[in-house]
Amino acid sequence: MTTRVHAQVIFQGRSNLPRDRYINTFSFSKDSGEFTGPDFSHISQALTRFYGSPPSGDGDAIGAYLSRAIMDEPDPVINFYDANAVGSPIGVGSILGYAPSGTAVSLPNEVALCLSFFADMTGAVEEGPVDISTGKKTRPKSRRRGRIYIGPLTASALIGSTSTNPGRPDPTFTDIVRDAASRLMHDPDGDRPGTTWCIHSRRDDVFRPVIGGFVDDEFDTQRRRQPVSTSRLTFS
Repeated sequence: MTTRVHAQVIFQGRSNLPRDRYINTFSFSKDSGEFTGPDFSHISQALTRFYGSPPSGDGDAIGAYLSRAIMDEPDPVINFYDANAVGSPIGVGSILGYAPSGTAVSLPNEVALCLSFFADMTGAVEEGPVDISTGKKTRPKSRRRGRIYIGPLTASALIGSTSTNPGRPDPTFTDIVRDAASRLMHDPDGDRPGTTWCIHSRRDDVFRPVIGGFVDDEFDTQRRRQPVSTSRLTFS
């Protein structure tokens, strides 16, 4: 089948329209042989744990901070795509038994927390030589970095907002996201045997194993997740 896949996790917004989907994409390589149906089930289990199960030492899971702008049912779909080809999914899974458990009011849909991760940087420089085809400098290190945007979120993800200070991500929430990512990378529960979480460099066409990452104490804005306005006030 293939030795490299992208796992696209799709959270559907309550409008049930394609434009209101919140997508996180993970990349995985097969340690030996090619991907088969059981591998997709194993990765689905690992991603279910990523979103829905509290990491060791944490009281909640990422799902406790996700907005109810996301539909409770059906379970979020995971589409698996062959990284070596263009076309329809080669496998389908789901975030099993998922339901957003946050009860706080929702933040705007475009507010998200960025989870950044990286591969081994040995031998990579921040800026390389100019690419003759584009006239721009290459950035080899950027090919070894990845990110996903966790959201939409509830106000539980926010702390410290006052009349004079803007709010920042709650440290409890950032701890959970960091710990969930660490668990996905190390796979201590053996959810996805024989597979490795990777970063895909399209420029190099290489999958490199994730070796670490970080979460900042600041939110990101994903404009693509902004809902369509329902009214407009004018003046003249």
